[in-house]
Amino acid sequence: MRKYKLNKKCVVCNNELSDKNKTGYCIKHVIRTGKNNPFYGKHHSKETIDKIKNACSISSKEHWKNDEYAKKVIKNNSKPRKESFKKEQSKRMIEWYKNNPEQKTLRSNIMKNNWKNGVIIPNNYSYNISNMEKDFLINFQNLYLI
Repeated sequence: MRKYKLNKKCVVCNNELSDKNKTGYCIKHVIRTGKNNPFYGKHHSKETIDKIKNACSISSKEHWKNDEYAKKVIKNNSKPRKESFKKEQSKRMIEWYKNNPEQKTLRSNIMKNNWKNGVIIPNNYSYNISNMEKDFLINFQNLYLI
């Protein structure tokens, strides 16, 4: 028994298509790029863009509250570095600071001001805290307790 007005067939899979189908492809195989895309030549309005940004921001913040999600993303996106690279990088930085001694105090002052002004906010995603950071945080907290 033949279905009503299904006389065409998909070029790829031979599924029956309606006579009104102009592409020759079923919904699975239709090409949706360029002029075949229904949104081709159109643009989102400013309001729509703002709505999408807001929805994405809220969704992202909710996802990052979930520890499993955060660990999964960090694990999939982080590339562990070789031990040899770490040592070489450490030597390069030590050498750079030796050649530019004023940079060490300059960067130190900038970091202290950023912590003091709340530009840098502690978060739950930092796994390693150095001894210098621990000392700094203790001293920083003591300043506000006095």
